[in-house]
Amino acid sequence: MTRMKEIESNHLQKNRLEPAKKPKKVNSPMDGSRKKSGQGCHVLLVEDHEPTRLVLAQLLIHRRYKVATADSLAQARLLMKKNKDFELLISDIDLPDGSGYDLMNEFRKKFAAKGIAVTGHDAEEDIAHSQSSGFTAHLTKPIRVESLENALAAARKENALNIFIKNGMPR
Repeated sequence: MTRMKEIESNHLQKNRLEPAKKPKKVNSPMDGSRKKSGQGCHVLLVEDHEPTRLVLAQLLIHRRYKVATADSLAQARLLMKKNKDFELLISDIDLPDGSGYDLMNEFRKKFAAKGIAVTGHDAEEDIAHSQSSGFTAHLTKPIRVESLENALAAARKENALNIFIKNGMPR
């Protein structure tokens, strides 16, 4: 029995696992920058397709944006009357009771703020119309998260009026 305990003891010493060390913090460009990106920026999100509206709202909230949502032009106008601090509009173009282009024009006049168009249309005339309406970006559905992040970053920059984003890429 004693020999067995000795063998067992040697085996345990040879194969003993060291306690796990706490991993070092690695600073990645994705750490914090994504979470801090919104910094409480107040966004009006207008999208009539509920699943798309919910996903976009969650993506924005996760990035620390303050989000108010509407599913129509009329509802967006009501929110614009109630809130005085919107800093960004993200709007579908084809709304059940009007146009996102018209909404962008109203939003820009009232808040002197920027916007991101979200649409299923990607013809050159659609993109040109988005740009002439005051949108700083034109994202075609389905939207890639990277494209949304690029559009948000461009819209938050002071000189974004000189940049137009199509599907996440500057034009």
